[in-house]
Amino acid sequence: MKKVFVKKDDYDFYSIPLPVGVLSRRNRRNFLLREIEKRHPCFSSGNCFDSRLKIKKRSLFAEVVVMEKSKLFEYKNAFPSEPLFLEGRKNRCVFRKKKNVVKLAVSMLALSGAAVALHAVSKSGESPQSAEVAKIIQGEEDYVFLSPQDLFTLVFASVSKNGGKIHSMEWSGDKCVFNVSGCPSEEIAGAKYCQVSYKNGEPNFLIQNDGMKIRRAEFDDYAESGLLRVAESASPLSAYGFVAKGKSFVPEARSALLSLGCVILSEQVAEDSCKISFFSNEESFSQALGVLAACAFQHGLCEKSIRVENGGLYPTVSVSFEKNTGKDFESSSPLSVCARYSALLCRKNSGGQTAEVPETKPKVSPVYTIERRRTDGRSNRLGSIIAKDGRVFAYYKSNDGKIKMEEENAH
Repeated sequence: MKKVFVKKDDYDFYSIPLPVGVLSRRNRRNFLLREIEKRHPCFSSGNCFDSRLKIKKRSLFAEVVVMEKSKLFEYKNAFPSEPLFLEGRKNRCVFRKKKNVVKLAVSMLALSGAAVALHAVSKSGESPQSAEVAKIIQGEEDYVFLSPQDLFTLVFASVSKNGGKIHSMEWSGDKCVFNVSGCPSEEIAGAKYCQVSYKNGEPNFLIQNDGMKIRRAEFDDYAESGLLRVAESASPLSAYGFVAKGKSFVPEARSALLSLGCVILSEQVAEDSCKISFFSNEESFSQALGVLAACAFQHGLCEKSIRVENGGLYPTVSVSFEKNTGKDFESSSPLSVCARYSALLCRKNSGGQTAEVPETKPKVSPVYTIERRRTDGRSNRLGSIIAKDGRVFAYYKSNDGKIKMEEENAH
């Protein structure tokens, strides 16, 4: 059978020395991502990489191959059942769908035998156990590590395709949890091994994704079905029309959200990070997420964590940001993917019901204060926000069920 080769112009190859302290799968991946960002120009969520461990002169190295995801998809689409090899490195098979048991066993034996040598040259005196090294190799064969936006796309697209609902989601660092109902778990990306319970005949389950990974065979199936390409239909950040006005991020984000009828619940500002929480009505929910992502990008920030809780009539959103250290989120970010699938995260309003504005008790003096609901002549009034300069913005529910905002004189 003739081998299929990835052309030299379509990939980049790096040999990266590995310290003993990063042998665990998660630590090693984080270490490699930092090193690849230093070596590879414009490395972003549009790239993917394949790594293999190798011992050279009693030292452990990771041989890393970096490709554009779109280019890899072209090869997979043109040769769906053929393994891919590197032009110029004819024995290196990359992004393979099935593991080679013989090579795996040889690699395990070689690394097990090298553990003693690594112990001898290690200044720390620590020696990796052969079983842990075996798990490292096994992990590389079995899993594909994803960016947050790719994982969100796979989960959201598969839930949407199968008629499900997402009641809450939370992402922070390498962990992500989705609370899903209304669809079979075996059809949802990353949910094949979860516990399913039934309420009123409807399946409910949690997807707990530790390490932002899914099984390689599952990833290949979804990639071949075109599910990942659904993200291409998401609006780029530039489409939201947000233009920075020279203010700092929090005031501009606050102003943008208020103009969309959102209610700010809390703000936290630190030296190199910030966090903002709010809730929004159904009509402006998608726009609010997209504008917030665009505002962060123009201020040199990127998402650090996201939480969406859909326990009431309106979803509550909490997002923290940190300084962008090189991530290319101009075309797509975790928040923009959430905006693309906002219908899954925003429950329809129930007729005739009115949403209560949550009371907040901040530990520090807030920029705005939220009053409890009161009537004072308007039975559908939700509450009001008082700015530092004394202006009062009243929120009420109109007869057509929409949340309205108007400025009024402070009492």
